[in-house]
Amino acid sequence: MADTARTLMLEVPAVAPETDVATVIRLMRRMGVRHLPVVEQRQCVGLVGERELAGATGPDDLVGLLCRRPAPCVPPDADRRRIDEQLCREHADALGVLDGVRFVGLLEGDQL
Repeated sequence: MADTARTLMLEVPAVAPETDVATVIRLMRRMGVRHLPVVEQRQCVGLVGERELAGATGPDDLVGLLCRRPAPCVPPDADRRRIDEQLCREHADALGVLDGVRFVGLLEGDQL
């Protein structure tokens, strides 16, 4: 069976746009990931990672203002070739996995 986004993805919690940087950093460290999805009203609106967090002016900054919008994403059935192409096209080091508009997982380029 070929690898797909669904078989390669990590299950991670989502954060709301009004979540502060300090909380996101703690959560990322606890989960062992470098990115988290930003979800509003059950829709993935962005992706926040170490690169975006480096632009924060303080620990109280809100991730909704820092996250990459729209989030670079692939569907759960995307194969390895499509994942690699999307990472390259988006100049991204992570992709959200979306089933329709619902976030279901995370792909981090260095873990693939």
